[in-house]
Amino acid sequence: MDHKSRILDCTLRDGGYYNKWNFSGTFLRDYLKLMSIYEVDWVEIGFRKNILNKAYGDFVRSDDSFLDKIYVPKNLRLCVMIDLSDFKTINDIKRLKKIFRKSEKSKVSMVRIATSYEDLIYLNSVVKILKKKNYIVCVNLMKFTLLKNSQLNFFFKRALKTGCDFFYLADSFGNLRPSKIRKICLGLKKNNIDLSRCGYHGHNNLNLAFKNAKIFEKNRFGLIDTSITGMGRGAGNLLFEEYAKQKFSKNKIILVKKFILKHMKELKKKYKWGPSFHYQYSAKNNIHPTYIQNLLNERKFSFKQIYKILKFLKSNNSKTFDTNIFDNLFLKTNSFKNKPSHLKKDKIVLLCNNSQIRRINKKSLENLQIASLNINQYINKKFYDYLFLCHPYRLMTEVKTIVNLKKKLIVPNYEILKTITSKKNKITNYNYLFNKNNVIKDKFCGYNKNLVLVYAISFCIKEKIKEILIYGLSQNNENILIIKKFNKLIKDKKLKTKIILK
Repeated sequence: MDHKSRILDCTLRDGGYYNKWNFSGTFLRDYLKLMSIYEVDWVEIGFRKNILNKAYGDFVRSDDSFLDKIYVPKNLRLCVMIDLSDFKTINDIKRLKKIFRKSEKSKVSMVRIATSYEDLIYLNSVVKILKKKNYIVCVNLMKFTLLKNSQLNFFFKRALKTGCDFFYLADSFGNLRPSKIRKICLGLKKNNIDLSRCGYHGHNNLNLAFKNAKIFEKNRFGLIDTSITGMGRGAGNLLFEEYAKQKFSKNKIILVKKFILKHMKELKKKYKWGPSFHYQYSAKNNIHPTYIQNLLNERKFSFKQIYKILKFLKSNNSKTFDTNIFDNLFLKTNSFKNKPSHLKKDKIVLLCNNSQIRRINKKSLENLQIASLNINQYINKKFYDYLFLCHPYRLMTEVKTIVNLKKKLIVPNYEILKTITSKKNKITNYNYLFNKNNVIKDKFCGYNKNLVLVYAISFCIKEKIKEILIYGLSQNNENILIIKKFNKLIKDKKLKTKIILK
């Protein structure tokens, strides 16, 4: 009799990388009903992360108080995923104990732990806590294709000793070749690992997720991950509807097609996950898929520009996603001689790139100096005189647009800007440096992220401008915290600058 692997569907958890885990109540109801009809063994309802930003939906936290409110069909079992990297310190472990009830009092019965090989030393304590709370525990080894077979076997032998129930191979780069699977399975068997306790999470960069899943199934792997239309980070996952064809009748397959038309078609059109040349290139060169996803989401990069960036990433260590990689490695800042900015010291208006800008009373601002934070798509470019830019992604893609604008530019003295020789622009340099603290100096500012809001406010404070009027600022947690930090800095240093949100 042919072995049939059980299905774990991770549409909500992995798909959330595209829409920040914002799935509607209707989507959830129809999705769980569909999974119930298909008698899917496990549904991964989301992450359990400590992300409080309101821009992110409930499925990034999927805490018990949220899950208590939703109806889950009786034949479905729920699991959540945590990142082992979030639980390395004593305080993290204390938090872990708090965020998980006893499994008997939760709708969640399995917890999946996503981990790298390097974080193995932290695994035992986390597994023990979850097992004490009576959860089924699954260890998902990410980026396993970078490891030697000896490392792979060592990891699973150590993981076995922690008492976890399942072991997963997560093909993070989507570059697993079918030819390697047999060797992997033989190695696991030699180390007395029951393959029915193993699972496969595929990414579809090379369009091999289905083929690989079939081979793992023949090798008697117990669990296979899917997501509807493959919705998931980067090139996406093994398609549920493709894998389900071999298991279910045509009548049942029609149901998932109806769900796709109702809920997934527009999402796919908007976010465009799935195999592509760029994802194939990233898989072949061990480039973290989030780089590609971010580049594609910007919608400003041409095919050639993305390819050029990927070649740069290939030549650097891009196996782990680093938001500062372009700052640190590509757009090096140079020293410069201070030049006067010619900004007036009384007031400046900062326009955020937000649709709220359309509603401002332009006449009331006619006599003020006006600056835009990045090129503003919501207001005529003639309306502002100054342009703040500091993010490498934007500078790389907008250099041609920038040089054709008759604007006074305030930008870091990046190496790439040596190519700008346009007479249309007057350039004032002010550098940005990565710093854990909020720092404002005469020639540079520092912060833990490259954010144009921080950059512009820092420059205005440095210039001793009395009033900074900010229009169109999104009132999310991050922006609110930034303004609080600046107000504290102004108060502590007894500066005369005021930040006014309009």
